[in-house]
Amino acid sequence: MIKSLVKLTFLFTLVSGSVSSTTFLADIILNGIISKQILNLLFKIIPDLPIYIVNKLYFRNVLKFEIASKIFSKTGISMDINLFPHLAIFVTTFIFITIFSCLFTEKMILRRYKAKKFESEDIEEVLEFEDIEKIAKNLVKKAKLKVSPKILVIDTHTPNAFVVGKTKRPSIVLTRGLIDLLDKDELRAVLSHELIQTKDLFVKSVVALFAGILISLSTVAYWLSLLTGFGQEDDPAPNLIKLFVMSLVAPIAAFIIRLMVNPYKYSIDLESLELHKNRGKLIDALRKIEESKPEFDINPAHLHLFFAVPDLEEYVDILDFKIPTYSTLFSCSPLKNRVEFLNGNLRNERVKIAKPIFFSFISYIFVLFAIIAFDTFNRKDFDFMRATLISSVYLTILLLFFTIFFIVFRFRRCRLI
Repeated sequence: MIKSLVKLTFLFTLVSGSVSSTTFLADIILNGIISKQILNLLFKIIPDLPIYIVNKLYFRNVLKFEIASKIFSKTGISMDINLFPHLAIFVTTFIFITIFSCLFTEKMILRRYKAKKFESEDIEEVLEFEDIEKIAKNLVKKAKLKVSPKILVIDTHTPNAFVVGKTKRPSIVLTRGLIDLLDKDELRAVLSHELIQTKDLFVKSVVALFAGILISLSTVAYWLSLLTGFGQEDDPAPNLIKLFVMSLVAPIAAFIIRLMVNPYKYSIDLESLELHKNRGKLIDALRKIEESKPEFDINPAHLHLFFAVPDLEEYVDILDFKIPTYSTLFSCSPLKNRVEFLNGNLRNERVKIAKPIFFSFISYIFVLFAIIAFDTFNRKDFDFMRATLISSVYLTILLLFFTIFFIVFRFRRCRLI
């Protein structure tokens, strides 16, 4: 419980800090316009806001080096900004995402996959579902888990399952395809796996929600490009825009997932064996799902919640160029590898991230050009010193992020031996 609270607090602080830091850096470039506007709004909402508190929180130019002071004065970058609005942004964001996560995490993910309570007029199907619920209850008693799961169903022929929600009241979601494909013992193995996965489930669910929202921005960009006139026959522009946005958000989403949760399934497979005591049936379930070639529209940031990770395309061909889809940043524990692992044949799992990260870095460079172009247009003059300073800060932050990214992926990689 305490560990989960620490993880969630860290995640919410990370998100809130990123938002407030971004507005702060933008405020510096815009010479304090953002903080002034927010202060005016705050004084309208809270007329009795103590002035002395606001005036105490200032980020002033305290640079003692003459060269640095001259650079800032020549570039016109403000070093005298009120910090109160940015502190207010941090606190407001932290409170908002905390409430939002507690109230809507489970609902939004269940709605995303159209999961619902089982309904059928077929008596055999009703009895079969009641058997599944009994299996789940017996497994909970056997494992002495303090959970009360509810079983939901997705009306699709693709065999898969996932678990989401709060740790003590999880929602285990099965597809109709999975129920039809597997026998009772194989379903018991799958349910055991999902029950073991309820450990730290709320953290996993919240991480999936926020990372999933980031990934969804690429789809939003795709549809916006179609609505704004792109998307004629054989027009690659919408897909290019989608992949460009994906290149910006995918590393951030993958970083959050890898930092906060362990996305690999191998340890959960082993723990579930202690519960259902039938290695062969788990292997059979994995093989049957693999042979069915599951094609299910899963948000890549939600893969760590699912029982079966489908094979995802690593590259797409656009204008005779192979462009990465960034799926390798999220894909882990393929079904084939899990079967080999349970048979004792898998020694290691390698994740190829170099090419996707290279393309992401190039995309972020384009964003830097866009920032400098916007700044030049806004000031109606190109200032080489100012552009150099903005580029230096931007590239320092970018290199720092990707350095931390590689460190996290290095230390949180899959270790089987």
